[in-house]
Amino acid sequence: MLQIMMMKNTVNTKICITCKEVKSLDEFHKSKTSKDGRVSNCKLCAIVRSRKWREDNLDRARAYDIWRFKNQNGRKESLVKTRNQHYQNNKADYKAKAKEWAADNRAKSNAMKQRCSGARKIATPSWADYDKIKQIYLLAAITREVTGCDVHVDHIIPLNNKVVCGLHVSANLRIIPAEQNFSKGNRFSPYADND
Repeated sequence: MLQIMMMKNTVNTKICITCKEVKSLDEFHKSKTSKDGRVSNCKLCAIVRSRKWREDNLDRARAYDIWRFKNQNGRKESLVKTRNQHYQNNKADYKAKAKEWAADNRAKSNAMKQRCSGARKIATPSWADYDKIKQIYLLAAITREVTGCDVHVDHIIPLNNKVVCGLHVSANLRIIPAEQNFSKGNRFSPYADND
């Protein structure tokens, strides 16, 4: 008990009111209204509480997500443009960091690659026209070569999504600029223009 009280008085630590653990101030979100400048729950407890609320109020959470998506007012496009510009300006650094991370985390890197290729195999039905799929990838490579623009083959309906999972077939593939594909990720919205 004495040790906890001593740690509580230390400038760089705080006790979380939820889990009752003594943690570094870095493990608490900032707050302008509290004396020490940090909220009373640690970040982990805040995440757990937020996820539980979302599970308990799924309809309200989804309604809010739809409202937020429809009321972006151009902020999302601006943010995506800024991020893409920063990536383009620092592409070599990003690639070097990714390569270094993959070397340091070989098991995770291999698992991610297997998951992606596994998802593609599972999402490819037996009736898929492999020749058409290969033609789309070949067309993307030619487009990249001729124009010098970085383009990706995108799945219109993502292969791996919480709401819906698409198929790896020619009708679900399109060639789009890399920036657009990076900004889309594996998100899918029936309200978005997927053309």
